[in-house]
Amino acid sequence: MAHGNAVAVADDGLGVTATDLHSLAVPEQLRIDVSGVVPDSYIHGHTIEVVADWWRAELAVHGLDADGVLGPRISRGELFELATDIDGRDEVLRLLWNVLAWGTGSRARHGRNRIRAVAADPDRAADLLHAAARLSRTDPAGAYAVLRPGDRANAIGFLGPSFFTKFLYFAGGGDPDHPCHILDERVARALRDLGWVSLPPRGWSASAYQRYNDLLRSWTGSAGPARSDMVERWLFGR
Repeated sequence: MAHGNAVAVADDGLGVTATDLHSLAVPEQLRIDVSGVVPDSYIHGHTIEVVADWWRAELAVHGLDADGVLGPRISRGELFELATDIDGRDEVLRLLWNVLAWGTGSRARHGRNRIRAVAADPDRAADLLHAAARLSRTDPAGAYAVLRPGDRANAIGFLGPSFFTKFLYFAGGGDPDHPCHILDERVARALRDLGWVSLPPRGWSASAYQRYNDLLRSWTGSAGPARSDMVERWLFGR
């Protein structure tokens, strides 16, 4: 598995020459927008309205623990707190449900399909999530590959990169040095607009995910935000 920004070995998933990320200048607007931003409000306080009752009802239908769903508003800070104890099956799945609720907001799009996929074999799903969470602390590409082996099919049905990278990010429990960040289609679109032309709009390779996380850390060091996830949120907002 190739890590880092070396163009000769990188594969972003489009079958074209990978963009040299060293050539991407830090966006000046990023410097301006994050100057003086307080992480506690910008990151920990970032709150989304969710359909908590829908999640509880649907989880109960499939015999899964519905009591742990937060709501009707979930913040990043609350998800970080949930991630401090995910050793058991119920705990890691509780984090997953709340991450999915936060990620889908008031729509719960594909939520039923994701619940069904986990309910088909919750022990297997929990084992995969535990393995990915452990790797997320040191090896973004490896964690990504657990949940999308071979850069092809998702290991858990309907849990694709736009959502399982949210899980990988929150599994860090809010550690500002956690190496995994959220990569979804809005973030990818922003990065393509900023010059990463080899980045696919979706279905990224594990190599691309590693390069993405490396880029965020590089921009953080140059632009000055206190945390690299501030860069992710800024990209999403574009």
